[in-house]
Amino acid sequence: MACVQGIDSYDKFKSAAETVKSGATVCFEPFRISKPASATPVTIAGEDVRIACKVPGSCKIDGLGTHVIIEGADTSATVQGFYFSGADDNAIQVFKNAGSRAGGKEQNICNCRFEG
Repeated sequence: MACVQGIDSYDKFKSAAETVKSGATVCFEPFRISKPASATPVTIAGEDVRIACKVPGSCKIDGLGTHVIIEGADTSATVQGFYFSGADDNAIQVFKNAGSRAGGKEQNICNCRFEG
């Protein structure tokens, strides 16, 4: 699987992560970016969606606020291998409606690192 290269800004990460379609995986080559305080979080919504860092812990997002939101009644998502730093709120926020339809679907946060 080819991984997304050249992520050098939060906007590029957000654009790549939010375009993943249901049933698909987006893999990222290692990067280190800062989330501007004014930037809105990445929103993950879709069935069987996965965003992953090719080298666990080597995709670092630094910045205030929430970095990733998982939402949507049909959503089942996996966030894997990212390094979240500096969030003064939840780095990843899972909305209570996430995956609530059809008996509930899992939201997975795997092999991620969190640093205040």
